[in-house]
Amino acid sequence: MQNRDTILTAVENSEIIFGQEITEYDFAEENLSGAEFENCTFSGVDFSNAEIQEALFRDCVFKSCNFSSIEGRSSQFINCNFLDSETGKGGMFKYAALRDTCFENCNLSAASFKGSLLFEARFNNCSAQGSNFEDATFSYALGGKVTTTSITIHASNFDYAQFEGLSFEGCMLTENSFREVDFSGCDFADADLGGSNLADADTIRAIFDGANLTGTNLQGMQLGALASFENMKIDQAQQKDLLTGLGIIVFD
Repeated sequence: MQNRDTILTAVENSEIIFGQEITEYDFAEENLSGAEFENCTFSGVDFSNAEIQEALFRDCVFKSCNFSSIEGRSSQFINCNFLDSETGKGGMFKYAALRDTCFENCNLSAASFKGSLLFEARFNNCSAQGSNFEDATFSYALGGKVTTTSITIHASNFDYAQFEGLSFEGCMLTENSFREVDFSGCDFADADLGGSNLADADTIRAIFDGANLTGTNLQGMQLGALASFENMKIDQAQQKDLLTGLGIIVFD
């Protein structure tokens, strides 16, 4: 097992760190930008406030690790597991700056992204059941005047996750499972949720103006509880679920 200083030197020299068991190392406030870790296991490692821009973690396991307040712009996590099966705790990304960060085929169940910046972040084929995005933001101010929102979630499982009050305006959220998710007060204007599962999701006070919901499971959605849904797009097969939610009996 390499020691902490050896790992930092390897990062500085742009060497790939492969197959290491890294336990209880303190990388807080260190510069790990551009680092490449492959097939490593991290246990109790503190990355808080570290620079991890453009880093790559592939086939890695993280047990009870702390990524709070990292600067992780353009980093990549591929085939990584952040769920500690022994404690049931997920990855800790509170107040992390994760602009343009990619999570691909990752287990992010029970992870916390509270207060994190996730503008242009991408989640593809991930499991993030019960994850918490309280006070996170997917938006970015350009020139202090124009705010744009961007996050991509595709083919992922976010059942029971917490997203209350967040803006997904114009975002791509296709073919995901969002069962029993807290979307209350969220803004989905012009967002694409095609092919997703929103069964029993909490959408009270949510905005769906111009949103694409074709092919989406809308079981339990109450149109009367939405803030607005002008020009919301659905297909004919979804009409029954929505009308039933209004107390209307639909005969086949």
